[in-house]
Amino acid sequence: MTTINRQIFDGAKYTISFSMIQYILYIITQIIFARLLSPSLFGEFAIISIVVMFFFSLSNFCTDKYIIIQKSINKNKLNSLITFDFIYALVSYFIFFLLIKNHLIPNINYAYENSILLFGLVVFYHPFSRNKAILEKELKFFKARYPSMIATILSSIISIILAFNGFTLLALILWRALQYLFEGLILLFISNFNFSFVAIENSKDINELYKFSAPLIASNIIIYFYWNIDYIIVDHLLGKTQLGYYWLAFQLGLFILRIKDAIINVVLPVFSENKNQDTINESFNQISLLVFKLFGLIFITFIFFGEYIFSFTFGDKWLPALNPFIITILLSMIRSFTSFFEPILLIHKKTNYKLILAVFNAVLVPSLVYFLVKSFGIIGAPLGVLISNVFSSIILIFLTKNLVKINYLPILKNILFISLIFTLNSILDLNILTKILILISTFGIYIFNEKK
Repeated sequence: MTTINRQIFDGAKYTISFSMIQYILYIITQIIFARLLSPSLFGEFAIISIVVMFFFSLSNFCTDKYIIIQKSINKNKLNSLITFDFIYALVSYFIFFLLIKNHLIPNINYAYENSILLFGLVVFYHPFSRNKAILEKELKFFKARYPSMIATILSSIISIILAFNGFTLLALILWRALQYLFEGLILLFISNFNFSFVAIENSKDINELYKFSAPLIASNIIIYFYWNIDYIIVDHLLGKTQLGYYWLAFQLGLFILRIKDAIINVVLPVFSENKNQDTINESFNQISLLVFKLFGLIFITFIFFGEYIFSFTFGDKWLPALNPFIITILLSMIRSFTSFFEPILLIHKKTNYKLILAVFNAVLVPSLVYFLVKSFGIIGAPLGVLISNVFSSIILIFLTKNLVKINYLPILKNILFISLIFTLNSILDLNILTKILILISTFGIYIFNEKK
């Protein structure tokens, strides 16, 4: 194993471990909610979540990424950046507060106004979590990541208790909100760096941050638009119940992506410290292929046993979410590969590329999703997002051809292999024993190839 990969896996052993614990907790909590709540209530929550998390994205000035890629950064500059972050979050929340109090956002159930305003406090997660970026820059991944796990445990326990006591929508809201609020509070107290609010006297620091972050902020807002416009289209065309099915399917897919995020969060600081392009190229190809294979195994598992898993865990009433979920796994496979380009873009300061792709998807996703949902129902929504991401991935590879050298052959081999298994399962009536043998054999082949 190369030195850079060893650094990545040394950090990733913590982030992956914590992510897996969080993933298990997410699934358990989601199963309990699915058993207790109706799909239409999930649809209600989806609309509230879309609005709140838009302001969450808007209030993120990407200061964490800016901190990580700096060669060195002094305490005064950090204090200025975090103070600016806090002011920016405060302005964002003030706008959000006015919109909610005056009921200016449509389709929201304002009976839960106070809970929605509490949910909106997640915007302050950004300034209060910058200690995480400092810890990651110092490659202290254990300290950077365990607060998130503790926050997930606490928020899951509280929300489940509320759900069992009849506080349905409030339970869903606090489940999401408390994860951020608890993590931000814990991070505030565990770092050696104790920031203080200061008068921002050196505008050069903020201008430099703005030049770095402006394309990222714009692209994040646009990305948020095209990652959520499908929910609005499904709600408009099919109603809250179908939106509930789709929301569950897509959220489960996003939970799977947390496996990838656990590694990506380590890759950026490690790549930033390494200046050898050949080493970065080798690490990029090895790590991205490994994650792609892992998602391939998850896809095969749900192709074979998805109906049994959904019926046993969520109940038969949630089976309409199965096929959309399987498509979101395919989407996650693509994202698991293309996400490794983000550290490459950041260390080369090519953030404008991300903006180009965001604009492309913002145009294509709504058009495809609307047409496909009108034509094929709920299954059309994830298909539209998937097709758009395939095209944007091709553009991304073209844009970064001079930044990283990709070995396409192993990826293509795995795509063909997974396609063959999917085809066999579609045209043949495979019994359960055959499916188990295929899955075990696939896992064995992957392990053998990795060892070799």
